[in-house]
Amino acid sequence: MYIKQCGTSHTGSFKDLGMTVLVSSVQQLIVERRSIRAIACASTGDTSAALAAYGAAAGIHAVVILPRGKICDAQLVQPLASGAVVCALDTDFDGCMAIVQQLAERDGVYLANSMNSLRVEGQKTVALRGRPAAGLDRARPGSSSPAATSATCRSAPASRC
Repeated sequence: MYIKQCGTSHTGSFKDLGMTVLVSSVQQLIVERRSIRAIACASTGDTSAALAAYGAAAGIHAVVILPRGKICDAQLVQPLASGAVVCALDTDFDGCMAIVQQLAERDGVYLANSMNSLRVEGQKTVALRGRPAAGLDRARPGSSSPAATSATCRSAPASRC
């Protein structure tokens, strides 16, 4: 059995894997002239940290909707330090998610929660990153095909205020 430690990433969260794929895809959409003014999420912590950090690295505005009083100070500091617009609402996570979905229905705001399939695609890379440790990237005896290469996640450190 092999275990992948995902807490050593830029934000200390496994959510970085999904968010880097999502933010890179949004960046490409912007290059292709799609009108995206911001990326947004509802969060109680890790998603907001990853969104804000990778959004800042990509130069894309991030909006985070949090339930007031339901997160610790450390989880509030991360998106603020990365320059995200953070709104604390008097509701629970589901109420915050409803607001983010309304924002995403409007032009220019891109939904960044895990209901977005790009986030799931990024999470899948954890399996690819474990391949070398499991010996799955070695050439098979008698095989003329090159060994598979493991995926790497490209990321940049978040800019800080």
